[in-house]
Amino acid sequence: MKLNYKDYPDAHNYGLPETPTVAQTKLSDLVNSNHPYFWFLKNFATGNNPFFNFFFGSTPLDSLQDFQAGRSLRLAHSEIAPTLELFYGTQGGQVEQKLNEDAICIYPIGSNRLLVAVYDGASSQRPITGLEPFGISGAFYVSHLAALGFPTTAEYAKLEELKELTAKEVMVTLNDWLRKELGKVEGVDYNDTLSIPGMAATIALIDYNNQSVSIAHVADTIAIATYDQGYNVLTDNRNEHYDQKTLNLVRKIAAEKEISIKEAAKDPRVKQQLAISFRQKINTPDGCGILNGMPELVSNSLIHTANIRITPELRKIYLTSDGLYIPWTGLLNAEPDTSIRQVLGVIDRGVINSPFISATEALTWDDLFQKIQRLKLQDDKAFISVSFPHNGVTKKNDESVMNQALIPNRDY
Repeated sequence: MKLNYKDYPDAHNYGLPETPTVAQTKLSDLVNSNHPYFWFLKNFATGNNPFFNFFFGSTPLDSLQDFQAGRSLRLAHSEIAPTLELFYGTQGGQVEQKLNEDAICIYPIGSNRLLVAVYDGASSQRPITGLEPFGISGAFYVSHLAALGFPTTAEYAKLEELKELTAKEVMVTLNDWLRKELGKVEGVDYNDTLSIPGMAATIALIDYNNQSVSIAHVADTIAIATYDQGYNVLTDNRNEHYDQKTLNLVRKIAAEKEISIKEAAKDPRVKQQLAISFRQKINTPDGCGILNGMPELVSNSLIHTANIRITPELRKIYLTSDGLYIPWTGLLNAEPDTSIRQVLGVIDRGVINSPFISATEALTWDDLFQKIQRLKLQDDKAFISVSFPHNGVTKKNDESVMNQALIPNRDY
């Protein structure tokens, strides 16, 4: 696959401070440690991968903490090749201090196919001995291992070679690969569920070979398709039941003690409930799928799938983590249809006003967690939107992306 390197996003284009933050320094330290745990960060930071450069800029490490960009691309050099418009970004909830546990992946996966994914890391309930000396969470590690490491592997290359491929097959292969990689980290024990970090995940495979988009999904990230008339939520949320159980406990504590939701969330009983919930739900038969390398994710049929056709009526697909949609869907007495439309509108207006600013303003306004009831001020956030051509590729559209086209082979 060959790329033109002109005008990809760089740090100075999205306002990063000149003085490195604590989080940026920590990322650099991880890369410079040359520890085998962080091979994927090292590879990402070199800037040698043309796809990572195309989507994340020539200083890619900066893109992991606070970043948004738009790219136009084609899946082939052809007068009939479709032009896709992508808008995407991620931001840590404590962007300057704590490493972002959300990650996005955008990567070709064979001829006329593109993989887009949002990963929302979840830490294990036990400390991970191998990661503790570096001061990083299992949530950060697993989400970025998947987003930055997996696309560069032999396992991924084998998927690229398949004539027929679905997002579920990608997720199953990724899950198997994660078991091998996480198993190398001291303190991760697949005989002890509480020691395994994982993630909510939504993967979309855009496949112009059969004019379809397949979805594979676990937990509380989300995928939405919009059409000329209306939208369709493509994912379920099997984590919602457990979240509500925890929030009900927080509300009970707040009422008993006559304190705010924010104060009640710090009660020791909440932490105990989270540990119980973790054990009950993680890839159990009636629980919630978590992408973490456990074979039970597959054997218990916990991967939610969907498939939609690429038709002239299809306008966009959106993938987001819960940190971006909770400010609207999590409002007390929120009307589901209205709140989903608000989330989509925030992303669509993002070039003018960043979705991260809109989400942060809503949450900081409710600083006692009373209107948008939750366990912390704000979560990490990630989103990807993909706009599909309405009526095929015109000559004008074709010329506008000529210098940023993706060519379907790996001879770079």
